[in-house]
Amino acid sequence: MINGFILCMSFNFLSISNSIDINTQGLTTLCNNAEYLNKMYKDYQIDPFVYSSLIYYESRWQPNLKSNAGACGLSQVLHKYLKGISCKDLFDPKVSILYGAKSLSYWKKYKKNSIRKALKCYSTGYKCSYSSYSRRIIKLSKLIKHQYETIKKEIENG
Repeated sequence: MINGFILCMSFNFLSISNSIDINTQGLTTLCNNAEYLNKMYKDYQIDPFVYSSLIYYESRWQPNLKSNAGACGLSQVLHKYLKGISCKDLFDPKVSILYGAKSLSYWKKYKKNSIRKALKCYSTGYKCSYSSYSRRIIKLSKLIKHQYETIKKEIENG
């Protein structure tokens, strides 16, 4: 479990230090939904640092994005594979976070709990072939986790 406030602070600090590029709307969306990531962690056993990094990489936490391929929302999910869910539905951050988590969880199970392999599949479907994608997200998740742990320790030590 993570503390949503500390996760929000971590992204904010990394933005201020120019380690990541996230605008005010993206940061606000992340902060408003950081605690919801805990639910995804519990429900789908998805590392919140990896998942928040995936969303950052996919959309910079901008909720109303649509790719040329038709992927929508924060997690850039293809709605054509979701029964009864439209692209407009995926513009709702919680809906996009939920369906992105379901998708990543599916790929994680499909790839026998390998998050690196699951990330490749998340990006390319059954081809599971985009290695640099998974490397970037894992690298970013380590940076965010390090910042999170640093802030958490500072808060605990007063």
